[in-house]
Amino acid sequence: VFMLFFSLFFAMIIGDAGYGAIFVGLTLWSRKKLPTDAFRLLLTTSAATIVWGLVTGTVFGISPDILARAGFDKIQIPFLTDPAKAAPNVMGLCFLIGAVHITVGHLWNVAELVRAKKLKALEQFGWVLTTWFMFFLADSMVLNGNMVGYLHLTDAQSALLWKGLGGAMALGTALILLFMMPPKEIKDGWFNLALLPLNLVGNFTDVVSYVRLYAVGTAGFAVANAFNNMIFPGGDVSFFGLLIGAVLAFLAHTLNILLSTMGVLVHGIRLNTLEFSNHKGITWSGSAYRPFAKPEAAA
Repeated sequence: VFMLFFSLFFAMIIGDAGYGAIFVGLTLWSRKKLPTDAFRLLLTTSAATIVWGLVTGTVFGISPDILARAGFDKIQIPFLTDPAKAAPNVMGLCFLIGAVHITVGHLWNVAELVRAKKLKALEQFGWVLTTWFMFFLADSMVLNGNMVGYLHLTDAQSALLWKGLGGAMALGTALILLFMMPPKEIKDGWFNLALLPLNLVGNFTDVVSYVRLYAVGTAGFAVANAFNNMIFPGGDVSFFGLLIGAVLAFLAHTLNILLSTMGVLVHGIRLNTLEFSNHKGITWSGSAYRPFAKPEAAA
């Protein structure tokens, strides 16, 4: 699960087929020096980046009209590249990815708890229901119903959809309340019940949090495109000017690649180790951070 979603996160954050091709080249070049797992990871994430960059029309930050003249528009997906709808569509896709990712974690818990014959599985199913209510709520509040719009519902059907979603939310909340803990534990764990409203709000913010994939990827394209326009503003350029421009473009895109890679470390890994792990119930441990402590003397 981590590998599948991290590859997708990596591709969306880097977001550029040209950068993905560079990563593939560097990975193949250093194959003998890399551990097998690292080689496979880098090759998979780089290939995913190439695919995402091609279907979204992003290659070294080159303007879409130039790419279209080169024939790249034939492999783009209109849902992701339509100038009028691409932004809300990709943001809606981010919310959908978040809802699916979180749902996988809870359904995984359901399967484990069912095998253990524990009623707490119903609580986890309740979180699945609330998560999908939060997806539609995020689409309505942030995107003004952009994703629901693709269902082409009539007003009556839309009202029925929201009535069903409200019922799912009520049922999910009831399942969480009833099966969060055995009755005998309520005396000591009552505060978990009191925190439920905050946890439900947290469920909403977790779904919305996946929009960072769109934000960071879009920022990377904007930086690359701005560099291209500054370095090559158009018009006749001398050979010496082209040479200087090539050097500047190399430096600019190298900087952007480094910034995008930092984005993967900050955001791509976070969505697995924080949002998903919290819902799956995975806890992480490590050594205490004590930067000014004196090292302990060797025995």
